[in-house]
Amino acid sequence: MSHVFQKFLPNIPANGMNFSRRFSLLPLILAMASAGSGCGDGSNAASAPLVEQTVTGKVVLANGKPLSRGQVTLIPLQEPFMPLYGTLKPDGSFTLGAGGVGTNVSHGEFQVSVEPLDYRAGTKPKGLPFPAKYLNETTSGLKATITPETKELQTIELK
Repeated sequence: MSHVFQKFLPNIPANGMNFSRRFSLLPLILAMASAGSGCGDGSNAASAPLVEQTVTGKVVLANGKPLSRGQVTLIPLQEPFMPLYGTLKPDGSFTLGAGGVGTNVSHGEFQVSVEPLDYRAGTKPKGLPFPAKYLNETTSGLKATITPETKELQTIELK
């Protein structure tokens, strides 16, 4: 997990976000998702931090073949500071969700990283099929934008 989030989530170590830690954020995710819902005329619906919206993407290696295992992480550059995750399928495709659960997303600009499922920040996995710069959103050079109209992100090429 990015060091940026340590000030917002200080009880989570900076050594990466694994499956169990991701689900420990589920109560926070659900609370944020429900914050925009409730009674009223819906006039503040546009300001809800997370919206139900399916956003997909694909990751390919330099040779054009899909990256078949791993995780894509989108770190928002604006509030809400809720990372979006997508687990890669064998064909390199993924579907984003806040905290890796469901299809709730936020809109805005994001920095992107791609990492193995068992990756720990600050380490270099053996046999990595792409340059290590993609393991961190601040060094990857990858960016994404999600708007209300976004259904699919541009293919992520790991050169």
